[in-house]
Amino acid sequence: MDVARHRVVVTGLGVITSIGVGVPAFLTGLRAGRSGAKPIASFDTTGFEHANACEITDFDPAAHIVRLDPGTLGRTSQFAVAAARMAVADAGLPVDRLRAGQA
Repeated sequence: MDVARHRVVVTGLGVITSIGVGVPAFLTGLRAGRSGAKPIASFDTTGFEHANACEITDFDPAAHIVRLDPGTLGRTSQFAVAAARMAVADAGLPVDRLRAGQA
């Protein structure tokens, strides 16, 4: 059976960083010369050689994941789904027609 192959190219940006979530916030952080490095707050760093990192602290998964309970996804998956949705929206494509992962 011949299976049709479809290629998808999304020409948009989806950004989740320690200096900003979303392109506008990220660019503002870059232009301001902001650093995302600071003491780690999400876990106890006692005994670790380094105690600084670029944690993502201002991310709300519910603002980006609409078809699933965000709590059913790991944090990395939440970032991936959110960044993909932002990239599709930034490209001017209809976000409501996304199928991958049904997120």
